[in-house]
Amino acid sequence: MQCICNQISHLQALFVRKVMLVKYAIAFVIMPGGMGTMDELTEVLTLMQTHKIKPFPVILYDSKFWKGFLEWMRGSVLTRDYVSEKISIYCGFAMTNQRDRNWFRNGI
Repeated sequence: MQCICNQISHLQALFVRKVMLVKYAIAFVIMPGGMGTMDELTEVLTLMQTHKIKPFPVILYDSKFWKGFLEWMRGSVLTRDYVSEKISIYCGFAMTNQRDRNWFRNGI
């Protein structure tokens, strides 16, 4: 797989950063992180669920890190019908290198 980045942008405003985050995306690989990472992850999932952007793969790297978040989503958010269960079809997990590379390539 060849990745090409032909433009680098330095953005000051958070809103503009979020718009650019999803404008050219064909997939997301979400690495372990803090509140900004959680904000961007939930923003992308919300935009997909509300059909503001077309669905594409969201790969959560390091399944151990994301385990608590996903348990909370299933146990507290899904059970109260705050989000659609369909949101889980957009998420995949990176656990083993080759299998996940194949999933990523086939998902796009």
